[in-house]
Amino acid sequence: MSLVERQLQPSEGRHTSEVRNPRVPPVVKADCCPKMLTDREREILIWIAEGKSDATIGQILSISSKTVNYHVENAKRKFEVATRIQAVIAAIKHDLLVR
Repeated sequence: MSLVERQLQPSEGRHTSEVRNPRVPPVVKADCCPKMLTDREREILIWIAEGKSDATIGQILSISSKTVNYHVENAKRKFEVATRIQAVIAAIKHDLLVR
C-alpha cells in the first residue's frame, strides 16, 4: 500500500471528513528516493530546521550562501517538493535528520 493510499484510508475513530483530500498532493511523493541525500544536503537541512539562514549556514560551514542554496535546491528536487520547509519535513519523516 502506497503512502497516498494509507493517507486516504480512514482510521478507526476518525470521521471521513478528516481523511486527506485526494486532490492535494502529499508532501513527499511515494516514489521518491530520500536515501540519496548527500551528507552536505543532510547537514544543511539540519541547520535549516534550526532556523538558520543561507548566509548563516554558509558562515558555519565556510561556504557561500549560493552553495548552501544549491544544496537546498538539490534536496528539494530529490524529495520532489517546492519549499525548503517541505524538504526538512520530508527528511524528518524519513529519519534522515539525525545528528
